[in-house]
Amino acid sequence: MTPRQRVLKHRNTLPEKLRVSVIIPTTGDAPPHATLAALARQSLAPDEVLVIHDPDRRGSGWARNRGIEKSSGDILAFTDDDCCPPDNWLEKMIEAIETHDADGAGGTYIEDDPLLREIRENRGFPEAEMIDTFGHVCTTGNVVYRRESLEDLRADEGHVFNEAFRYSQDSHLAWRLRVRGKKLVYVPTHVRHLRRVTVTGFLRLQFNRGHGIALLYRARRYSGSTVTHQASLLWGNSGAPSNPRWIKAIWQKLIGPFIRSAFSSTSHYLVFWLGEKSECLGFLWGIVGVPTAMLM
Repeated sequence: MTPRQRVLKHRNTLPEKLRVSVIIPTTGDAPPHATLAALARQSLAPDEVLVIHDPDRRGSGWARNRGIEKSSGDILAFTDDDCCPPDNWLEKMIEAIETHDADGAGGTYIEDDPLLREIRENRGFPEAEMIDTFGHVCTTGNVVYRRESLEDLRADEGHVFNEAFRYSQDSHLAWRLRVRGKKLVYVPTHVRHLRRVTVTGFLRLQFNRGHGIALLYRARRYSGSTVTHQASLLWGNSGAPSNPRWIKAIWQKLIGPFIRSAFSSTSHYLVFWLGEKSECLGFLWGIVGVPTAMLM
């Protein structure tokens, strides 16, 4: 039995003639050779791979939306130009969608960078496949969606990826789907992330992450939805909404966190600690930076 036959064993949940498109945004001139090589090794080969160039840096949301428009697949898989999916990536993700009759599936990263690897390991991602009610499906370098689910979103809201979200647009998309009652599945199949960061680059990354978190916070407040994005002191740590715990959040970001034992070296911990301060600054910038009505 071929991989394609295996993932189509329940004919009522996926199209019989399933087409799979992979969309890769990039700002570089050269093709993302490592990513394309990883896709060429897939046990379930994609029908098309679209590399969407964005030399003007209009944003990965812009590039992904253009990729959706150009693609022909029933299943749309997204990864990035600094990612290498494992050989069974598409097969495992599509199997999860089919098994759970879900609208999408996603996982997280294995980081090449030692600092990013330690930070991600401390976030405690699940080790088992599960229906996602907690915002674990949010990494656009490792996510697969049914086309029809994304098209439903576009028909209602005018876009799939909200291009006003320069950062955290992947979390925003997954949240909007869950707000509409769509089912997402977390799959512990990890994509290798090739990014390497300097101290300056990490602080910039954290600033941008804080900016994105601010936009997520404002979008949920504006919508009035009880569906939360991810675990956060800003909207709840248990999957259920709660009022922001501002004092604890400010303490952790501006003073702490004091978790030296979670890192292999003092230098890694200090860079992480500085990154928390940069994230806080990014959050404050995001609170005032974009008109609220653009965030939905």
